[in-house]
Amino acid sequence: HGSLLELEGQAWTGKVVAEAYMIEFGVTVHSIFIGIAVGVVGFESFVPLSIALVFHQLFEGIALGSRIVDAEFSRLNEFFLSAIFTISAPIGIAIGIGVYASLNTNGQEYLLVQGIFDAICAGILLYTGFMLLLLDFPRDMIRYCTGKYKRWMQFGMFASFWIAAGIMAFLGKYL
Repeated sequence: HGSLLELEGQAWTGKVVAEAYMIEFGVTVHSIFIGIAVGVVGFESFVPLSIALVFHQLFEGIALGSRIVDAEFSRLNEFFLSAIFTISAPIGIAIGIGVYASLNTNGQEYLLVQGIFDAICAGILLYTGFMLLLLDFPRDMIRYCTGKYKRWMQFGMFASFWIAAGIMAFLGKYL
């Protein structure tokens, strides 16, 4: 991925299209796994997991939407990619509800499968987050932090990043 970090002298469109498809795949698979988790949890865990699902879907949708717009796809392609992401969590929830009746939530097999799904979801999110951070943050610094207020804009971007990371850490710990 080192070559993707070089901003000058490379074709912008090809990288952005590849990034859009990578993010689409990552967040769609993650949404399916989170949907499955929501479908199989008990009532006591449903509310916090639903809140986490809403926040995840919101921020993943914003990230995916911005990448799709940057890739300059056709309207049909934009609709198709957005629709896939939109239905991924409900499909996962339906799968989770479908297997819930035959599932022993206290069994060793369930805990193993849940741990594997959680690890896969965490890996996808970490990979997507780090790739966005490594690619978009420097690119946005170059693109938007210019002119008279360059330092203030850079400070605002860093402050926004750390505030958002703190909010997500808070939600992760207390919800």
